[in-house]
Amino acid sequence: FRTNEQPRVFETELRKAQIPYSLVGSQSFFDRKEVRDLLCYLRIVDNPRDEVSLLRIINVPQRGIGAKSVEALLTHAVSQAKTIWEIFSDKVFVRGLPEPAQRGIERLQLLSARCQHKLAQPDAALAGVLRELVYDLDYMAALERMYPQADEAQARQASVEEVINALAEYEADANSPSLAGFLDDVTLAGKEFGSPKDKEQQRNAVALMTYHSAKGLEFPFVYMVGMEEGILPHRRSLAENYDDVEEERRLCYVGVTRAQDELTLCLPLQRMKWGRPQDTFASRFLYEMTGQADNPNRRRSIDSARKQVAASTRAAKKKSAAKSPKKS
Repeated sequence: FRTNEQPRVFETELRKAQIPYSLVGSQSFFDRKEVRDLLCYLRIVDNPRDEVSLLRIINVPQRGIGAKSVEALLTHAVSQAKTIWEIFSDKVFVRGLPEPAQRGIERLQLLSARCQHKLAQPDAALAGVLRELVYDLDYMAALERMYPQADEAQARQASVEEVINALAEYEADANSPSLAGFLDDVTLAGKEFGSPKDKEQQRNAVALMTYHSAKGLEFPFVYMVGMEEGILPHRRSLAENYDDVEEERRLCYVGVTRAQDELTLCLPLQRMKWGRPQDTFASRFLYEMTGQADNPNRRRSIDSARKQVAASTRAAKKKSAAKSPKKS
């Protein structure tokens, strides 16, 4: 893989099929903070009585509900034999909390009510509801504040996109898609099967890794997935910066030379982007490796991918500009 979020769909299918696998050099997609955060939000929308999920995101992103306010909410909930969500509607008690906590509770209630209203519409799109929830939370900007290093923030943001993609894929495949059904699927896929602990199991497991993690390793069979413009080479290099593209080419070489007996190169015809399918464009490296560097389709592939990235960048900037005057 070129990026850390790519293994998500493979992890999901391997776990469903009960095929052991090991992640080399990275944590499971399902264990990432931002993934758990979003799934907890969805669980609360589906079931506000889910105390574990509520406590995880009650102040994520920060909305003024500090540790002392959470402790007061918990204590009062226990004394009244009610859930914390029910205590949110206890106006007399909530008025006794600090003003920032009062505003935070109100915003959390409004977010949940807005999502539930959208889901109740006949033409509700689950992925669209989550996409708008991420926007309403200003979660992408929150990740940038939590992770000042640009590469780390972008990787976390890519995981957020992948959760939306997972929901869109579920919605497209399920006979009667529902938020509860998606969460059940995620729970089954996220169970700790498949990450073998002993060395014998690891030898017989599918190894999932990025090109960076694969350096120095070799395997009889290697599958390089996502051989498309925007993945390999990565979208950050599509401005045609020579040094960046050459670094991507070196990573491609690393992947190719990991195979001892058999190498498979593949790409999808379409890839989900923020829950919407988009056509992919074969990597320039595929053309080069097959002696087709002069193939006109190579240039068309590069140009089309660059336009696609530029359009998505403009859309993101426009959305960010529209969001910035608002207070979260």
